[in-house]
Amino acid sequence: MKRTLLLLSLICFLSINLFGQAIPKQFDYQGVLKDASGTALNGDYGLTFRIYNEPTGGTALWSEIQVVNVNNGLFNAHLGSNTPISGVPFDRVHFLGIQIGTEAELTPRTMLTPSPYSFMSMDIMDEAVTTTKIHDDAVTGAKIGSSQVVKSLNGIKDDVTLVAGTNITLTPSGNNITINAAGGGGGGTVTQVNTGAGLTGGPITTTGTISISNDGITSSMLQSNSVTSAKIADGTIATADLGDNSVTSAKIVDGTIATADLGNNSVTSAKIVDATITAADIGATQVVKALNNLKDNVTLVAGTNVTITPSGNNLTIAATSSGVGGSGTISYLPKFTSGTMLGNSIIYETNGKLGIGTTIPTAKLQCETDGLRAGYFTSNYLSHSTDVLRAEYTGVGEYGGTAIVGVSTPADGYGKGGYFKGGQYGILSDADAGASDRATVGVFGRAFGSTGSHRGVYGTASQGGTSNYGVAGGATGGTTNYGVYGSASGGTTSYGVYASGNLAYTGTLINLSDIMFKQNINSFSALSKITQLEPRVFNYTLDSKYSHINLPSGSHYGLIAQELEKVFPELVSENVHPSLEESKGEVGGQEIHYKGVSYVEFVPVLIQAVKEQQKIIEGLTRRLEELERR
Repeated sequence: MKRTLLLLSLICFLSINLFGQAIPKQFDYQGVLKDASGTALNGDYGLTFRIYNEPTGGTALWSEIQVVNVNNGLFNAHLGSNTPISGVPFDRVHFLGIQIGTEAELTPRTMLTPSPYSFMSMDIMDEAVTTTKIHDDAVTGAKIGSSQVVKSLNGIKDDVTLVAGTNITLTPSGNNITINAAGGGGGGTVTQVNTGAGLTGGPITTTGTISISNDGITSSMLQSNSVTSAKIADGTIATADLGDNSVTSAKIVDGTIATADLGNNSVTSAKIVDATITAADIGATQVVKALNNLKDNVTLVAGTNVTITPSGNNLTIAATSSGVGGSGTISYLPKFTSGTMLGNSIIYETNGKLGIGTTIPTAKLQCETDGLRAGYFTSNYLSHSTDVLRAEYTGVGEYGGTAIVGVSTPADGYGKGGYFKGGQYGILSDADAGASDRATVGVFGRAFGSTGSHRGVYGTASQGGTSNYGVAGGATGGTTNYGVYGSASGGTTSYGVYASGNLAYTGTLINLSDIMFKQNINSFSALSKITQLEPRVFNYTLDSKYSHINLPSGSHYGLIAQELEKVFPELVSENVHPSLEESKGEVGGQEIHYKGVSYVEFVPVLIQAVKEQQKIIEGLTRRLEELERR
């Protein structure tokens, strides 16, 4: 039954609690439900409500299914009561879609009125929270950012009052409180000062002077380590002042005895307890306390090419005539410039990188030269596994590493990235994918440029020998094997394989002929055209400018392409022989353009001509037989 929904009103309500309760995202929806004839409906109906960003299409941001009671067409729904309205920002225009049961969603969708957008009140605007909006005691110390206010004072919080104690004044001024200590001490009057042990001049009742009496300070009055070098008059301690073995290490403040503190000859060996003076007891710059961290009796030993000569208090250390001398520049590795002299080598080290001929190496080892070769390596080690030069990429996690890169581009169209020469193999290449199912390529070549001829892989074989192969390929063991595979496309003329010379094979020459590759298939007549052709016998030219094409000698039979083109133009093609190849892959000469004939496609033409001729023969045969029967 087709039903119609009429919108009566859309009402949104918010329940707001300023003390932290969540604001529910809900609103009421009221409508009238009638059937197609306009009759108001009654009963329970399942309604699906959805909110969209768009008036049509799009994906629902929210949906909810409710069973509503319809009374005389009128119903009310409290949206968000079953499924909370989340994921709807209400920051733009939204539309409400309604579906009755399994029927299609009603159209058009209803644009939501501004009431639901009050949900945005949950995002408080700048400067919207005033002091009247904040509940008392709601702001705690944890809510206040650092370096904003004084959160506590000596651990005291809330209202702190500074109290002026004895001899203290507090003076407030604006935002400042000045704390001062008042002058003077305690009150009262001194009536008498008595002198104690070691003092003289008392008692004093009014005025007078108290001083230390002669011999008034006894040993017991001195605190251990209290008599320092600064307290002793220079040259006043004599031998008689010191008892035998009375000066121990514990009685001397570390490092305080200097030469000026001791009377001449006042400290004798007898006055010092054996083994009690440590390095810390001796003042700085007085003696040699250690030599290369060695102490006690140290003996210097003359090593190779070194002599030690004592003279009074001096020890002269010298190198003999066979020693090494010289100087150099920082970061250069040294080398002997003579038998006993060192100087700079050509090897420069910086940041763990070595440069030969350069002071800015970008790799572990970088060689630069303006000579013929930057590097030359040889080995005469007799082993089938000898590698004169080996490069290996050992990285893990990056799959594009290259073991050896050769670059030579002195000018556009010139330079060789690599040249290899071997008694058996010029280049021997393996590609092993291991357990991977990735395709492997033993040799892969690319050649490109804006003009001219380019060869991805080029091979020649010469210099005598029983058999020479410019390029040899073989494949076995696979489901489908390709000894040599060539592919060419995209050019005015493209050859998957091109041979300069005879083409021979021992298997079968197969031409693609499957019907799945063909369209516009039609019959044709051939006999009348065949009779227009003129087969020829000829010899190929001996002109030296075509010698590199390797034209065959002797007599040959065939057609002239220019003549055939007038009758069967489809069987004649424009062809290009590549420019002359010289030694080591260098290119010379010019490309040669010529016309060629597809003799393979001539076979169907001959078959059709034979069929037409056979039909004529059969007709003539029937007429002859009729004449013979008369």
